Amino acid sequence: MMQAFYFTSFEKRIVLTLSSVFFCRMVGLFLPLPIVAVAIVDIEGFSPLLLGLVLGIHGLTQALMQVPLGLLSDRYGRRQLIIAGLVVFVFGSWLAVVSETVNGLICARALQGAGAVASVMMACATDYVRPSAHAKAMALIGLGIGSAFIFSLPVAPILIAAWGLDGIFMSAVVLGAMAIIIVLVGLPTESDSVRQRRLPLLTRHRLQDVFLHPGLLHLNAGIFVLHFILAANFVVLPHAITMLTGLQLGLHWQFYAPVLLLSFALMLPYLAYAEQRKKTKPFLLLAVVVLALSQLFLALLFLIPATGNLMMWLFIFCLLIFFFAFNYLEATIPALISCYSPVGRKGVAMGFLSSAQFLGVFTGALSMAWAVAASGTSALYLATAVVAAGWLVVALAMPQPPQLADFMFRTKIGSALETQRLTQRLARMPGVVDVLVDNKHGIVYLKIYRSSFDSEQLLNLQRE
Repeated sequence: MMQAFYFTSFEKRIVLTLSSVFFCRMVGLFLPLPIVAVAIVDIEGFSPLLLGLVLGIHGLTQALMQVPLGLLSDRYGRRQLIIAGLVVFVFGSWLAVVSETVNGLICARALQGAGAVASVMMACATDYVRPSAHAKAMALIGLGIGSAFIFSLPVAPILIAAWGLDGIFMSAVVLGAMAIIIVLVGLPTESDSVRQRRLPLLTRHRLQDVFLHPGLLHLNAGIFVLHFILAANFVVLPHAITMLTGLQLGLHWQFYAPVLLLSFALMLPYLAYAEQRKKTKPFLLLAVVVLALSQLFLALLFLIPATGNLMMWLFIFCLLIFFFAFNYLEATIPALISCYSPVGRKGVAMGFLSSAQFLGVFTGALSMAWAVAASGTSALYLATAVVAAGWLVVALAMPQPPQLADFMFRTKIGSALETQRLTQRLARMPGVVDVLVDNKHGIVYLKIYRSSFDSEQLLNLQRE
């Protein structure tokens, strides 16, 4: 059972490549966050509202662009779209270097986000990695994102002291260029078999077939809430860490790194056990409970402060269980896309998921910043605890994710009537959940239950 949890050498290459690209791109996006509030005060056109846009506009443009780029990746290929998105990111970073007004920085940050290739990269991972290892692949890619944030905190003050705000954005240009090179070297040119597993026709499934799919709606709602809560936490965490530990901003990595790494180490056995048991829903629900409890404990901690070092250790414990739950959910939710997405529309499904994720970041940061200003830190954590509890109620209605697999074969296809008859006959076969026939290429795509699918019956059908 545990053997499927390990990667092949080829899968290691794919995951390492995608994790590295994620890291480079996210560092470029995160670097301004610890310092931009102070660094742009004297820039022409500064106002608190525009500062908020500089901080958060990239999340909005990423949310808007995930689905179109995921859709295009289904048609034109993952590798090409990843490179194109990184080129847009590099151009946006360069625009930030040469901008002399706050409005220019807002446009540059929006363009940085518009190169939104997160959904394409996650879809690429599921193209090349076995379904049994999807969750682990997503976990390691997610670790690249978390590491990027931790890396950015101490590095940003050093860069701005040495080269100013231009040095921050020039670093993003360099990182984006490095990511393009990593893709060119690390990701293979797509073979025919990979392209065939991903239907390249845009007109066969309407977007609403993916967007309104009940299972996918649950996943999109979950990832929105998860990243809403994450962004909300980072509205207050830097100040809270300084207040409770005495660490200055440039030293916050000394707090984040051990907490994140320990939570990840605790999460991996839990993830492996969930994979072995094949009962994703109960483990997901338990993680949501832990997430809600972490927020409730933090609300109580700031509402009724403890004395001395006790409050600091309680704070560390709350963040440890928060990141434990976050890491598990961040790994599990994207991995479930393959179970629910209609045949040939995995890239689109990943696009909707990533849009919900970044929209959660944008909404959580803006709304909870207002909540803190109005009512304080405890109000923020009470709000996020309520949001997590609401997710738990919704997730209770989610069906146990099915153990499905993709299956494809070639066949001679004649008239539209023959195609319709073939589709109907395949749909009636035991174990077949979804059927899609590509007349142009003579390929049939199936989504099946492996346990009840009879390939011998399929051979008999083809001989008729």
